[in-house]
Amino acid sequence: MSYLIADPRIAVASGVTYLCSEAADMAVYTPLQRRWFVPAVFASGCVAIVVDSVLFLHLAGLPAGMAAVAGLVLGKFWVQLAAIPVAWSLRRTGPVAARPEAAPA
Repeated sequence: MSYLIADPRIAVASGVTYLCSEAADMAVYTPLQRRWFVPAVFASGCVAIVVDSVLFLHLAGLPAGMAAVAGLVLGKFWVQLAAIPVAWSLRRTGPVAARPEAAPA
């Protein structure tokens, strides 16, 4: 749908960026999530923020000055900080917490 509505270059950049940032997110989150769930959520989100911001600006051909990248990363970082209490709450009450082998040490 984005390809039909927006500039095709922006739509393709958005799709490729999404795939790459999610892959980076998963690559960081997966090995950490069983032992350190909350830090895994935070670290993987931080990696995805940087990949997403830098790659999208580059692929879309938008001016990728340091101020633009820093602004995008900083704005997304504040949202990532807000995810910490949510992740902590999920870890304490979610389905993983209900399994006996997942009980905190």
